[in-house]
Amino acid sequence: MRETKAQIDNADLILVGEVLARGSPPLAWTGIVKMTQLVAYRVIQILKGSYPHATVDILHVVMEGANTAASRRPALSTSFFRTGRRLIVFAGLFEGPEFKTESHFEDLENGVAAYSAKRVSDLRKLLLRKP
Repeated sequence: MRETKAQIDNADLILVGEVLARGSPPLAWTGIVKMTQLVAYRVIQILKGSYPHATVDILHVVMEGANTAASRRPALSTSFFRTGRRLIVFAGLFEGPEFKTESHFEDLENGVAAYSAKRVSDLRKLLLRKP
């Protein structure tokens, strides 16, 4: 994943998280309706925004053919989202029809990447450049 200025600007929360668990997969791929699967993370480091809790739930879009998706059925990839794996997540506040909550976030345009110290360092530099 290449972090873009738009992803950085649009994210309410950018974090390094360790996958704790995956929720139940949806019944279908994203199409006309956005289909999501919840992933619970232990918060390792906040790079942008603030979040006062030790864990966070992120709703990830399940899109056929995405590198984050399973290959044969509508679900997130169990190898990409394996328990214990550290990931960098770009998230926006989840907005339902009648609420906006800080306890649930959704990823931005499959805004998730494998963790590396270099990627975090590069991302910090991009965040510091922001006017």
